[in-house]
Amino acid sequence: MVSKRETLLGIFYYLAGLAVTLASPELEAPQRFVVFSLFALIVFIIESGRRVLKRRKEDAISREPQVEVLLDGLIEKYRERSDCHLRANVMVPFENRPIQSQFLKRRSYTTLEFKDHTGGYSEHELELSYESGQGSCGLAWKRCRPVIYGEGQREAAEKAMTDTQLKKAGHVESVLSVPIYENERRPENLVCVVNVDSEDCLSETCFTEDGIMSYTERHADVIAATVEEDYHA
Repeated sequence: MVSKRETLLGIFYYLAGLAVTLASPELEAPQRFVVFSLFALIVFIIESGRRVLKRRKEDAISREPQVEVLLDGLIEKYRERSDCHLRANVMVPFENRPIQSQFLKRRSYTTLEFKDHTGGYSEHELELSYESGQGSCGLAWKRCRPVIYGEGQREAAEKAMTDTQLKKAGHVESVLSVPIYENERRPENLVCVVNVDSEDCLSETCFTEDGIMSYTERHADVIAATVEEDYHA
């Protein structure tokens, strides 16, 4: 639906174009028609671009709560099996395109960064980014498969982590990280990593229980479809 503001702008542009055309008496009628047509075309292109940008912004805003709702739904399923406090987040790959990657038309990702989250993350945690192999999310990205982090399964995930990462995220005791890919499971095809974590130890969560992994992967696929539409548009 066209708003009142857009209607008034259309009338203003039309009158402005007409005024510019009539203010050029040295032009013949056909020339005036061409000038007015060019003016109208320029206005149309500008307005079309403005409307597209506005629509994309509105779509992005409307999708953000949707991802949070999906994350909340994922957490609710876990709470059917465990009473411990759980959080969930979606991390997306930050893309860097060096010259050789542009030439080969191939993605080159460097880090994972937080996009959406629920459950209460601190600003310090959300400022963190993870390279391939760092933490549970980075390890899942590197191995191209889900990773469970917890007692007895910490060394590989913590080995490449920085002191800052360990300090700001050291209170997390258990994590389940599920990477989702656009096509085949290759690091450069990563759409996002869905993580569920807790300050409780792994034995108190339900991360290793039967059916939880498959359920999380199915739920992560739905989340990734929403994230991909926004982030990789």
